[in-house]
Amino acid sequence: MNNPGWETINLSAANTRLVVGQNVLCLQAHNQSLTGPAGANFLMLADLRILGGDTLVNHTAPWRYFPGLIEPSGGVLDDGLSRAFLEAGAGVAWGALTFNDASWPVGPGPVGIEGANPPDYLLGVNLYAQAYNVTPSIYTRRVFTITPAEAASASPLRLTIDYDDGLIVYLNGKELARRNVGTPGISTPHGAFAWSGHNANGDGGGTVSGQQEVLLLGAPQEVLRPGENVLGVQLHRASLTSSDAIARVTLETTGAGGRVLCQPTDTVSYFLGVQEPVVAEQQEDWGPLEEPPDIANDWVELHNSGATEVNLTGWSLTDNPGSLRKWMFPTNTVIPAGGYLLVLATGLDTSPAAGASYLHSNFKLSEAGEYLGLVNATGAIVDHLSPAFPPQSYFHSYGRDTNGQWGHLSQVTPGAPNLGQGLAPAPAAPAFSVAGGFHSSGFSLVLSSATPGALIAYTLDGSDPNPGLLYVGPLNISSNRIVRARALKSRSIPSPTITHTYLINQSAARRALPALCLGGDPTLTFYGPNTSGGPTNGEGLFAIKGGTYVDNIWTHNNDPAAFHYPMQRGRATEKPATLEFFPLSGPPLRTDLGLRLAGSGWSRPRRPDAPGGRQQRFGD
Repeated sequence: MNNPGWETINLSAANTRLVVGQNVLCLQAHNQSLTGPAGANFLMLADLRILGGDTLVNHTAPWRYFPGLIEPSGGVLDDGLSRAFLEAGAGVAWGALTFNDASWPVGPGPVGIEGANPPDYLLGVNLYAQAYNVTPSIYTRRVFTITPAEAASASPLRLTIDYDDGLIVYLNGKELARRNVGTPGISTPHGAFAWSGHNANGDGGGTVSGQQEVLLLGAPQEVLRPGENVLGVQLHRASLTSSDAIARVTLETTGAGGRVLCQPTDTVSYFLGVQEPVVAEQQEDWGPLEEPPDIANDWVELHNSGATEVNLTGWSLTDNPGSLRKWMFPTNTVIPAGGYLLVLATGLDTSPAAGASYLHSNFKLSEAGEYLGLVNATGAIVDHLSPAFPPQSYFHSYGRDTNGQWGHLSQVTPGAPNLGQGLAPAPAAPAFSVAGGFHSSGFSLVLSSATPGALIAYTLDGSDPNPGLLYVGPLNISSNRIVRARALKSRSIPSPTITHTYLINQSAARRALPALCLGGDPTLTFYGPNTSGGPTNGEGLFAIKGGTYVDNIWTHNNDPAAFHYPMQRGRATEKPATLEFFPLSGPPLRTDLGLRLAGSGWSRPRRPDAPGGRQQRFGD
C-alpha cells in the first residue's frame, strides 16, 4: 500500500481502555493485493500515547509479529507445515479430486453457449437455453490418469487455452491460469462477469483467428500425482445477454513420451453456475481445500538438564501405558546440553525431514487428562504422568514449576524455561440447584461448589463470568435468563464455566416443542450499534457500524472504522457461544461452540403480512 503519512486517531479516556499494570497493543493489517505492484509494498506503523503525556508504545520498539497464513488463535505454530499446506493445497473445493460431482451432468466437450445459427463454435453441449440471461458461468471437471513415471517427469507441462470471454483453469483444485475474470489467487463467485468481451478462434462467422495461447507450466512432479488427477475449468461471460461462450483447454506432457492428458472434446462433468458449485459446508470456508494445520496444538516439552547432549534414538513417547512404543523419536534426534525439545501432539506423525518445523507425534492429548510417558531405548520409563495428568485449561500449560513441583502454569513458555509457581487443579465446577429448561414460574437459584473455600463468579446475560459478579446468596430467577457460573480458588486455575438457560412462564404451545437456546455475550457475540438499544461498541455477528446503502448494497464510504460483520465469513469471524437443547424427553444437551453467520451487504425489504394473515412474534 502507499504510505499516506501518519493519521492520528483520538480514542476514549485512558481509564476506559487501560488497566493498571501490563497492557497489550495489537495491530491487524491487510494488503490490498497478493500479487503485482499493489502487493509489492506493505507497511504498518503505530504509536500509542496519552494526549499531552507519555508515549506508551513506540513504533520503533521490538514487536512480536505473525504472518497471516492461518488464524492467530494462540499456541505453537508449525510454520513449515502451514506454508507447505498453503503452497501445495490452496485452491477451490469443487476442483479437488475428492469433490463429489456425482450430481453433475456428463457430456462431450466443449461445454459452452452458442446462440448463432449457423453456429460460430462447435460445442459438445450447448447450454444457451439454460444460461442465456440467467448466469454468466459454467464449470467443468475432467478426471485423467497418469503413470508414476509421468508423474516423476521433470519436463514441463504444456497448457493451451482459447476462450470466450474469461476463464480460470485449476489442476487438482490449484489455480493454473486465469484470463479476463476475477483476481488471481482468490475464488471467483458464480455470478461474476468477465472484465470484457474476448473472442475465441472461429467467432464472427469464422473470421477470428490467432487467439490460442500456449503456456509452459511446472514439471509434473511439482503439480501432478500418480494415478487420478482432475482438470477444472471455470468459464465466464462478460454479460448475461452475451450469445456465446467457450473454453478450449488442452493439457499435455512434454519430453520423451509426451502425450495429451486432456483436450477440448473430452467427456466432462459440467455444472451451470446458477449457484456456487459446492454444498453449504464446503462453501463456508472458500479458499483452502481444508482448514490448515491448527495453531492451537497440544505439545510436550522435554528438557535436558545435564551437561552433555542426549540422543533420543530408540526413545519413545506414549499416551498408552499398554503401548510404550506408540511413537518413536526419529533417529538421531538430539537435545543439547541444557536444551529443550518440543513435540507437537497433533496426530500427524511428521517431522522436519518432511518439511515440518517441529516433530509431530502420532497421538493427541486429551483435554480431560490421560497417561503420558517418556520411554528410553531400553524400554524403561524415564518419566511419566500416571495414572493421568489432570484436566487441562486452554489458558495454562502443565509442567514442573521453578520449585520442581507439578502444576498449571500461567506463563506458557514452549521451548524455554518454565516460569512462576504452579497452580493447583480447578475447584469443582458450580452445581445449580435448579436445572435449566422450561419452568412455569420463577424460583430461587442456589449455586454451590463441592470444593471448600471456593468462590463462584456468575453472569445473567450470557457473557463469560470473567470477572462476572461474586455470588453471595440465592438468585431470583423470575424471567427468561441465561445463568453462567464458574468456581474460583486462590492459587488454582478456574473451573469450567457451566451454563443453564431458564425459560419462564412460556405458553403451553411452546412447552410442547423441543427448545434450542443459543447464548453468548450481547456485545461480543451477537449485537452491534445497528441493533435497537444495542451496544455502541458491539462487534457481534449481527453488528453493522457506519457506512451507507447505495442501491440496497452496503458500502463503507471509505470510513476505516465502518464494518459490516454479516458480510464476513470463515474461521476468523467465529464468535464464542453456548448451546442448550431441551428435548421433549431425555437429558438436555449443553455445550460451548463457535458461531458463524452467512450474510451479505444487501438490504431487502421485509415481506408485509398478507391480508387476514397473522404476524409471527418471537419472545425472549
